[in-house]
Amino acid sequence: TCGNITINGGTVTATGGDGAAGIGSGLFGKYESIAIREGITSVTATAGYGAEAPIGKGLDDDGSGSVTVDDVPDWAGRWTTNLNFASSTLKDAQGRDIKRWTLTHK
Repeated sequence: TCGNITINGGTVTATGGDGAAGIGSGLFGKYESIAIREGITSVTATAGYGAEAPIGKGLDDDGSGSVTVDDVPDWAGRWTTNLNFASSTLKDAQGRDIKRWTLTHK
């Protein structure tokens, strides 16, 4: 469980373990809010197996707050005015499908 997660700039690469988002909550965890701002160079988040999304909720998270990306509230994996968005599916070490999302500045 954690509070607010804010990424204002730079390059971030994050990978979640089983059941965990790359940026957000882990298995049964919660967060207050996630904000990713326009000033980033790139953000790459890879979800662990079973996580709901690479950015946001992990497995069995039923109480976390909002995800805001580039001032878009309730963001759920899409491009914005100032940020490009890419989604891909990878295989983890056990050969299971996992999701990766990448945001880059336009």
